[in-house]
Amino acid sequence: MTGNPVDEVIGVEDGAGAFGAAAGAGDAGNLVIDIAGTDYTVALANGDTLDDFVTTFNGTAGLGATGAITASNNGGTLRLTANNADVDFTVDAVSTAATLTKLQLTSGAATNSTSLLDNIGVGGAGSTLSVTVNGGSAQQITFGAGVGQISTVAELNTALGTLAGVTASASQSAISFSVATSSTQNSLALSTSIAGVATALGISAGTTNGAAYSSSPNSTRTSLQSDYNSLLTQIDALASDASYNGINLLNGDDLKVVFNENGTSSLTIAGVTFNSGGLGLTAISGTGFQSDTNIDVVIASIDTALNTLRTQASKFGSNISTVQTRQDFTKQLINTLQTGADALVLADSNEEGANLLALQTRQQLSSTALSLSAQADQAVLRLFG
Repeated sequence: MTGNPVDEVIGVEDGAGAFGAAAGAGDAGNLVIDIAGTDYTVALANGDTLDDFVTTFNGTAGLGATGAITASNNGGTLRLTANNADVDFTVDAVSTAATLTKLQLTSGAATNSTSLLDNIGVGGAGSTLSVTVNGGSAQQITFGAGVGQISTVAELNTALGTLAGVTASASQSAISFSVATSSTQNSLALSTSIAGVATALGISAGTTNGAAYSSSPNSTRTSLQSDYNSLLTQIDALASDASYNGINLLNGDDLKVVFNENGTSSLTIAGVTFNSGGLGLTAISGTGFQSDTNIDVVIASIDTALNTLRTQASKFGSNISTVQTRQDFTKQLINTLQTGADALVLADSNEEGANLLALQTRQQLSSTALSLSAQADQAVLRLFG
C-alpha cells in the first residue's frame, strides 16, 4: 500500500483482546515499511495491544516523531502519518498472512487517497518532467521523496508556478499547460525521463505548436475578412432567390417532373440546402484572418464547398439531360400526331379550287345548253304559228 503524506488508516483492532495474539514471533510477525527504498521493520509480538504496537512502531529508529512516519491509536484504528510532505511510504506485503490479518491489511492494497502522483513510482526516485517553451531551455521538475522533489499535488502546483513562459496547474487527475500568444508561432514541448511518468500525469509527450498573433491587425487581412463575410451574405441571398413556381432546389425543395398524361412516368429531382451554412462556410469574427492557421482552415472549407458544388452540379446536369431528352421526345411525338391529324382533316387548296372551278364550268355549260334547248323549241313553234 503506497501512502501519500496524509493520514493512512491501515488497520483496525479486532476487539478480541491482545492485538498480536495470532502473530508469529521474530520476522514472521514483522510489519515492514518501505520509505524511498529503505525498509523499516516493526515487530508484532504475541500479546501486544494496539497501544503496545504503536509504542514499538514509534520507538523504531527512523520512525516516530523524530523519524519519517508516526503511528497512533485513533479510536481502535492504526493510523500512520507522514511527518514530512516529501515522504511517501509503502507497506510491504512480506509479513505472514496472520500478521496481515491481524493488522487488517491486504497485500498490494491501494492508498485511501487518489492522486495523479500515486503512480509516479513506476519511474523511481528522480523521475523528471521537462518543459520547453518556444524553443528555450528545458525546465525540469523532479519527482521523488527527497528534499526538493515533488510528491504531492500541492508541491507540483508550486513547482509549475515557477516555470517561465507557461501557465500550468495540476489537479488530482491531470496537468494543464497554456502558452501565451505571441507575434510568432509559439510552441510547448513536454518530455519525461520514463514513459510511465507521462501516463501517470495524464499528459502526452511531444511538441505542440500554436498560432502566431499580431496585436496590430493587418489592414489587408481585415479587408479580406470583410470581403469574405460579404460573399457569404451574397451566397445566402442567391440561394434564397433561386426559386421558380415556388420550388427552390437550392433551399431543400424537391421538384417532381411528370412525363405523361396520367403521371405514371415521372422524375423527382432532390433539392439541397446550399446556403453558406449548408456549404460548411461560416462568417469570421474578431481578428480571425490575422492568424495564418485560421486562414488555412477557411481555405480548406472553401475547397470542400467547391467540391460539393461540383458534385451537385453534375447531379443536376444529369437530371437536366434526362428532362431534355423526354422534352425532345414529347415535341417530336406532338409533331408526328399533328401531321397525321392534318392529313386526315385538311384538303389541298389548289386541288379543291380546281375541282370547284370545274364544277362551276359544268354548271354554266348545263345552264347554257338548257337555254339553247328552250330557244330551239320556241323557234320550231314559230314555224307553225
